Amino acid sequence: MLSVVIPIRNGTAFIQQTTEAVLLFLESYGSPAEGELIFVSDGCTDQPEVELKSRLEKDSRVRLERLGQPCGKGAAVRRGVLAARGDRVAYLDVDLSARPEMLVRLLAALDHGTDFACGSRHHVASRITVSQGLARVGLGWLFRRLVRAATGLEMSDTQCGCKAFLRQPMLPIFEQMKEPGFAFDIELLLEARHRKLVIEEIPIDWADGVSSSVKPVRDGIQMLSALIRLANRDRARNPDGGNESADEL
Repeated sequence: MLSVVIPIRNGTAFIQQTTEAVLLFLESYGSPAEGELIFVSDGCTDQPEVELKSRLEKDSRVRLERLGQPCGKGAAVRRGVLAARGDRVAYLDVDLSARPEMLVRLLAALDHGTDFACGSRHHVASRITVSQGLARVGLGWLFRRLVRAATGLEMSDTQCGCKAFLRQPMLPIFEQMKEPGFAFDIELLLEARHRKLVIEEIPIDWADGVSSSVKPVRDGIQMLSALIRLANRDRARNPDGGNESADEL
């Protein structure tokens, strides 16, 4: 069974089309009765429960989890993963910058021995149909290099909002996860590497959406602070060279 988790922060405008797209994918991926879609309200003030009311009443595959106040994307994804029932779990952005069909590639990697499949916008085989603005592209380029230098993670894109994993080996990581904000992906990857899980980057098609809640300056400072904290913690528990990458990276 596949569980798809989608964190939302005042993204009600996307809910109907996103629900239809994900449910259609779940029906094509498995039997119509299999799979679930879990929205997680990150302290939303635009009442996603109202928009989802009919779905929640009529379709047991659609669920809504709530955080009482805005806590961050990481906290919302964690809440959804802990509530998931599937043996495979994926998470996507509410505007579907990566369409649900991209999960086919990630799930195929899980079929062939990968524990944590990560969509990448910067893989040589990826296709970007709508790019981010120049400022975000430049900041993203800089942040990727800082991540690699600080952690040794040999990945082209740690922050992509399109990932899938086997629940059993990854659940203990989510249970202990501490980063509530956008840096949570780095924490997951460092913990997965520490546990010697198999990590693989997968090329995807991506169209940058209009719903991003990222504030480049504010969130950039917070992510840099989190990166330093995570890198120091990783080095402290691996003083003899814990930044060696898994074979797949």
